[in-house]
Amino acid sequence: MKKWTTIGQALLLGVAMTGQAAMAQDDAPAEPAAADQEQELPSAESLFDRHIEAIGGKEKVFAIKTRSFAATLKFYQGGNEDPVQTGILRVYAEAPDHLIQEIIFPGVSTTKKYFDGEAGWTIEQGKAPVAMEPEELERFAVGARFYTEADYANHYKSYKTINQQDANGKQIYLVQVEHFSGRQEVLAFDDETGLIIGVAGVRNIQGQQVEYRRSYEDYTDFGAGVLYAKNIREAMGNTMFEIVMNSIETGIDFPELERPEGIEDADLSGFRKE
Repeated sequence: MKKWTTIGQALLLGVAMTGQAAMAQDDAPAEPAAADQEQELPSAESLFDRHIEAIGGKEKVFAIKTRSFAATLKFYQGGNEDPVQTGILRVYAEAPDHLIQEIIFPGVSTTKKYFDGEAGWTIEQGKAPVAMEPEELERFAVGARFYTEADYANHYKSYKTINQQDANGKQIYLVQVEHFSGRQEVLAFDDETGLIIGVAGVRNIQGQQVEYRRSYEDYTDFGAGVLYAKNIREAMGNTMFEIVMNSIETGIDFPELERPEGIEDADLSGFRKE
């Protein structure tokens, strides 16, 4: 089960990352690092800034206003090496926070999700549009932010370097971040490249807290002078999905967003910086 056991450097962190991600769901804050350890750790700001430089630098990153990507989407279950389902993922994005996501399983289903900066909705093949539920809406409101970690001061409510450790022979730094909703995650930065190589957190799935771990691998320049992760893998429970980027285009004409009747503005006050 090679794909599961080598899912990515950030997913090999074991108890250290798992513990921090789980603690992020508790009301009590994580225990602060010892004073001498704090002095040895680089600031979260310096790690984010180094990541921005590693992917191409602020000037190139913020010069891009629209992009699209097409990818192969694979779902795995139970540790099996072969996917149980393979589909097509298409995403269209426009700054600051417009997003269209389309998932196609040929001959089976097509699902489109939209976020227009004020509301999110889903249209499944053959069904009427439905407003996103709060948990999914929060993920899309956050995920639709065009510059994400490159605009970390506005993307996160707070961030702090909490640890340094070895992951499969590489030194990584762990940064605990808090979203404006209160949701917390731990990001893993590769000390050698400066790139973000993974994230771990906990999702509420049907009333249960489920840990997820995601890796970002094979950063590639698709032609705009900015690096994007070509392979993204996420494991949650006994399932895993894999996204393999086939193409990324920038400077596209973003499709016009037409909100369906009955989809009202959502309350996004808890998801954004005031």
